[in-house]
Amino acid sequence: MRTQQKAGKRVSYHAPFGWKVDPEDSTRLVRDEGEQRLVRRVLALAGTGMSPWRIAHELTQKGVKTGRGKAWTATTVAKIIRRGG
Repeated sequence: MRTQQKAGKRVSYHAPFGWKVDPEDSTRLVRDEGEQRLVRRVLALAGTGMSPWRIAHELTQKGVKTGRGKAWTATTVAKIIRRGG
């Protein structure tokens, strides 16, 4: 699965935050530039030492929604940090 992910191939039904299904090839993922800006913001906040819980709380308080329109959780933020974008 990791090999497919590194090659930009889809490995699950849902694309990870920051990515979307390629409209020309449904087996591939392409960057979602709007979400990538938010990914960079999350990584920058994490770089200051802010915890995933605190980042999720701050994003939710500011009304920022996840890709599925839900409130942020520490788990979602931790996955973004772990993936590194």
